[in-house]
Amino acid sequence: YLYRFDYDRAAAQLMVWAGRAPGTDDGVASREMAREHARRESPIILHGEAWRDRRFADFPEVARNRFECVASVPLIERGITRGLLNVCRERPASVDPGDLTFLLGLSQPMGALLAGASENESLREEVERLTRQLADRKLLERAKGILQARRDWTEEEAYLHLRRQSRQRRT
Repeated sequence: YLYRFDYDRAAAQLMVWAGRAPGTDDGVASREMAREHARRESPIILHGEAWRDRRFADFPEVARNRFECVASVPLIERGITRGLLNVCRERPASVDPGDLTFLLGLSQPMGALLAGASENESLREEVERLTRQLADRKLLERAKGILQARRDWTEEEAYLHLRRQSRQRRT
C-alpha cells in the first residue's frame, strides 16, 4: 500500500496497492494519521496484531483486513517524507533481514518518484491555469476588436467599455 503525503491538505492519498483491497473508496487516510506519519523518518515493524496498534488503526487496509504484520517504511526525498509504503501480512511473522534491507532500500528511490509525480501534477495545473488565462485574453482581444470596428473606437475606449460592462454585470 503506497501512500503519498499531501502537505497542503494534511492528508495521505493511497496511490496504489497490490493484494487485498484497502477498504475505502477515496483512498484517503485520516488527517491525524497523515500528520503523525509524515513526521516519521524511521520504519516501523510490527510482528503481530498490527491492526490493534493505534498508529495503524486509521489505515484503511489495516483496519479492514486486520493485518497481523506490518512493515511501514517512510519514503524520503531530500530530507522530506513524501510518502509511506506499508507492506502487510495476514499472519504474524518476523521480517527477514534481507527483506527488510530491500524495503529500506526503496525509501529514497520511491520518495523521488513521489516527489516527481507531485511536481508533474503542479506543473499540469499551472499549464491548465495559463491555458484558461490565454483563452480569456483572446476572447477579450476579439471583443475589443469588434467594438473598435463597429463603433470606431480606440483600443483604450473599447477596453474601458468592456471593463465598465463587466463591473456592472459582475461578470
